Amino acid sequence: MKLRLTAVLAPILLSGCASVMEGSDQGININTTGCEDSGVIICSVRNSEGASTITAPASVSVEKARGPLTVNCESRDKSASGSTIVESNYEAMNAGNILVGGFIGIGVDAATGAMWKYPTAIVVPMSCPSAE
Repeated sequence: MKLRLTAVLAPILLSGCASVMEGSDQGININTTGCEDSGVIICSVRNSEGASTITAPASVSVEKARGPLTVNCESRDKSASGSTIVESNYEAMNAGNILVGGFIGIGVDAATGAMWKYPTAIVVPMSCPSAE
């Protein structure tokens, strides 16, 4: 009986609340505004945990991290470009560690990045040569 109880409680006590409930990665929708006639827009999405390249508009999965997420976009012909930087925010789900996971849960969430979250949608303003 003790072995079963330990097997059930161990994962709960040894994992962070945000890690379990939200995970250490998240999906973000990336879109651009302006320069709609510039053709295909390629965006690089980067934070301290890694980078991805997408064709906007698209959704990208990023590893959560403390610190900024940088999105740089450019048209294929290089006539339009834009960039934006968004900061991560504290994930409210991490507060559950006080009730369930304690300091161990907070440590797990901090180590996995799960205690941070980026906006779910980012719009990058683009600059392009004016039509004459």
